[in-house]
This record gives sequence, C-alpha cells and structure tokens, in this order.
Amino acid sequence: ADALFDIQDLKIFFEERLKDYVEGFQPQFYQTKALILEAQANIYFMEGDFQHALEAYLSIGDLLIADTVSLVEDAAIESVIGEKRLDVDTVGNAGTGRYHHILALIQSHDLH
Repeated sequence: ADALFDIQDLKIFFEERLKDYVEGFQPQFYQTKALILEAQANIYFMEGDFQHALEAYLSIGDLLIADTVSLVEDAAIESVIGEKRLDVDTVGNAGTGRYHHILALIQSHDLH
C-alpha cells in the first residue's frame, strides 16, 4: 500500500523551514524552531538515524533551556550525591517530561 505522504518530502520541507529561522533569530521564534527540530528528531529516530535524532533533540534543549548550565550541573551533582532528588521536569524548560527518552537513546545506541 502507498503511504499517505513521502517522508523524504517532509524532511526537505522541515530543512527549508529551519533555514528560515537563522541562528540568533528573535526569541519569539524559538518555539517554532523547536517544533521543527522536534519533528526532524522524531523522523530521524523513526528511521533509525539516532545520531541525527540526538543532534536535533540537543538543539531543542539549547534553544529552550531556561536555567544556566551551572544551575543544571548543581542540580545533577546534588542528585548524584544524594542531597536532593533531581526532578528533570523542574530543571530547564522540560516541563512536560516529553524528552525523558533522550538519555535512554544515548545509552542504548552508545552515543556518548
């Protein structure tokens, strides 16, 4: 049976849209750029291209992180030494927890 759409056409479409949102673009467009990156990451993931999927997911984090790196590092260290449980939904801008699978992606596909 034929697919309803061509995944390669979608990939090209997303790549072209992403070029519209150049580096250093206005913050109000970060959410749109993050949505495009997430769509790309999901396509890469479904195709088994885990390296490119990880790159896209990390780019989302780079756009949306609300806390400084030092705050995130401090929270991670406190979690490891047992002083405080790390709640990934409160660190940065993860919010919904929809990116929890990225650590498993890194470990299971040896991307570290």
